[in-house]
Amino acid sequence: MIMDTIVIATNNQNKAREFREMFADKNIDFKTLADFPELGKIIENGESFEENATIKAQAIFERTNLAVLADDSGLEVPALNNEP
Repeated sequence: MIMDTIVIATNNQNKAREFREMFADKNIDFKTLADFPELGKIIENGESFEENATIKAQAIFERTNLAVLADDSGLEVPALNNEP
């Protein structure tokens, strides 16, 4: 049986565990950035969370040729001009 591989663009092993649990009945091998130390740091210089997720996903795909799931989220504080 062929197993699909998806890279979760994170070093957070809890996030990876959650995906593995959610898709336990599927034939998917979830990898994280920890599986690809040769990728190094990806510069996320977008102007939004969406742009940064796209930058991260494209960079990982170009280097691994694997499907990638990326997100970028954070806390914005209105009193600090929506800065983290």
